[in-house]
Amino acid sequence: LGDIQLAASYLQPPPSRAWPFVEGELRLKLPTASSSNGLGTGELDIVPSLQATWSLGRWSPFGGVAYEILGDPGESTADDGTVTGFELQNAVRVSAGTVWQAAERLNLGMSIEYGTPTADAAGDRLDLV
Repeated sequence: LGDIQLAASYLQPPPSRAWPFVEGELRLKLPTASSSNGLGTGELDIVPSLQATWSLGRWSPFGGVAYEILGDPGESTADDGTVTGFELQNAVRVSAGTVWQAAERLNLGMSIEYGTPTADAAGDRLDLV
């Protein structure tokens, strides 16, 4: 069994057509995986996020921000003196994109997401989807 992820969100409709839909979400990663078998960190992760989406005819541009509060398994020293494990850092993710309704049952979209590093040895993340 791996880690279990739970999420809850709330969508606030816009007060007028000029305003976006705003969605807040809270995501939890429960440490149910075996960290001794390398399946997880054994720590709780918490990720609150906020996204705004505008409805502009067939186009729906959006933008969002999330803050990843990562449980840190820390480093440990084995009996032979070798250091194992790693230190995790909290991270910020920022995303933007758009969805286009090509047909009644077909939407096409693109997004870009930037994230700060979650460990000293890792670099910034940049994803294009």
